[in-house]
Amino acid sequence: MPQKNNAKYAILAVMAACVIVAALVGVKIASNIKAQIEGTTAENNITKEQGSELITDNTFISDYTSEEGSENITEESSAEEITTETKLSILERITSSKKEETTVKTTVPATSKIADSTTKAAQTVSTTVAATIASTTTTTTKKAETTTAAATTVKPKSDYEYAKYGFNPTPVRESALTGDGYLTVIINRDYCIPDGYVPKLAPSITNDPDSYKLDYRVAPHYNEMYLAAKKDGITLTPISGYRSYQKQKTNFENKIGRVMSAQGIKYDAAVVVASKTVLPPGLSEHNAGLAMDICSLEQSFDQSKEYKWLEKHAAEYGFILRYPKDKVNVTEIIYEPWHYRYVGVELAQKIKASGLCMEEYFSGYNAG
Repeated sequence: MPQKNNAKYAILAVMAACVIVAALVGVKIASNIKAQIEGTTAENNITKEQGSELITDNTFISDYTSEEGSENITEESSAEEITTETKLSILERITSSKKEETTVKTTVPATSKIADSTTKAAQTVSTTVAATIASTTTTTTKKAETTTAAATTVKPKSDYEYAKYGFNPTPVRESALTGDGYLTVIINRDYCIPDGYVPKLAPSITNDPDSYKLDYRVAPHYNEMYLAAKKDGITLTPISGYRSYQKQKTNFENKIGRVMSAQGIKYDAAVVVASKTVLPPGLSEHNAGLAMDICSLEQSFDQSKEYKWLEKHAAEYGFILRYPKDKVNVTEIIYEPWHYRYVGVELAQKIKASGLCMEEYFSGYNAG
């Protein structure tokens, strides 16, 4: 009988020990679960903080874009890179949270609600951040488009009568035209003659007072070239020298009308097309009396004996071909084998030898 009691007590002791061990294991498991939940919450807090920082970063990008319009495309690309990286980071954290949520559910059902709430909070932050990024990127893109459009939109900078069509020339100083600087002055769509400027004129052919006029300093040199060509059996007939501002305007408007009729386009577009052939008033060398159109207004003139003589000898008398065939993109004027500008013998020979047009040779000369 005593042996049976001892065995009974032994069994009870073992059971008690098992209960104690089970309790200790339960406490350990509960502690681990709590740590996991706290870790998940901390990570989600980090996610929230990252989301806040991301929103701030993209707001900066948007503001910077508005201040530095020329760099908005680069900033937009940066915004897109940040968006992709951050979304991936948030998704990884959400996936990790969901795995932890499953573990918590299988161990302690009561704690799953906490994990689920934390995951939903992370998803809410992710959605908010993604929406903010998308909104910022869209705003940046729109600003880029607006800036690009603004960059290609011409805004008149002067009271020039064709300013609204993209012509905003800087007037050349009158002293440059009346002094020795007249040889190097550039007159084109960027530089115009001063308001009211009329050069002192003289006939281009001395013994023909009715011949086309040029600046009185240029006319003698044309006459000299004309007589030299005559000796070689070539007649360099002058067909258009000095033109007044009003005459140039009439020619320009007539050209615009012909372009509108021929191409069926509106006035605004025709102004741009016409200016490739006839410059607006004040923007032509003819208005300063510094250039002469010789013999013909056809590009086939470059096949004539007169052109070949000019090609060989014009620089010897101070004249250069002003609008060469291979410089159309620089001069923005069609090839004109008939248009010759006086720049003086020394300079004419240098420009001819350089192979450059006047804009290239005197790049930025009139700017000062």
